[in-house]
Amino acid sequence: VSATIFSPLNIVLALLFLISVPLLLKGMLPKSNENWEGYSGQRSSFEEPESTVIETPADWLENNRGITILISVLALIYLINHFAGKGLSGLNLNSMNLAFLFLGFLFFIKPIRYVKAVNQAVSGTAGIILQFPFYAGIMGMMKLSGLVDVFSATLVNISNLWTFPIFTFFSAGLVNLFVPSGGGQWAVQGPILVDAALQLGYSTPKTVMALAYGDQWTNMLQPFWALPLLAITGLKARQIIGYTGALMLLVIPLILLALLVS
Repeated sequence: VSATIFSPLNIVLALLFLISVPLLLKGMLPKSNENWEGYSGQRSSFEEPESTVIETPADWLENNRGITILISVLALIYLINHFAGKGLSGLNLNSMNLAFLFLGFLFFIKPIRYVKAVNQAVSGTAGIILQFPFYAGIMGMMKLSGLVDVFSATLVNISNLWTFPIFTFFSAGLVNLFVPSGGGQWAVQGPILVDAALQLGYSTPKTVMALAYGDQWTNMLQPFWALPLLAITGLKARQIIGYTGALMLLVIPLILLALLVS
């Protein structure tokens, strides 16, 4: 702990953020609250309007039946294969959660209808219930396919003692967009980077911190961590991304400078 959380590197960065982040947020504070958006106190309804206007690619995805059918069929194929090989012993929380999740997709057929229905039933945890299984699936594919290994190894091969912490930081930030879980990311990327640090003769604690900084850095673009907060406040990710994106740009030079001089 003394070499990571309570290291001079981390303490100095924390103090810099404690000063700079509030100042930046203060500067971005709207001058008036006329355009305030947030929780209205009204429960949402999953009933679809008579006509849905498709104006953006996001609208098309939200109302696309083909996507729902595709992912549900894939889930069905997996479950059939799973129970064919294990029988009733394959019945566990994971298989039950998967079955119920994709049965819901089939019942509502359009993704947006399913989202609204879950949000009405459990508004505080809707994002977690629907999105976490997909994040876990992405993490599993990246780990089992060896994609993270290849990606991390490539960065190591072009690194030296000066550039290694920088590449570690950026690689962790990129992987975090697909595996937005600190523990999950460490499980798939941490051992590779630590082994690379040992080969290069670089500090293991600083490698751990560089990975942690990269993970936290792109959290400003990956709203995984904010799902409960968004549910409570009634906001959408797009309404906070502008602010968190500005913070992401602010911390880049501070972190890179700290990693280089430490």
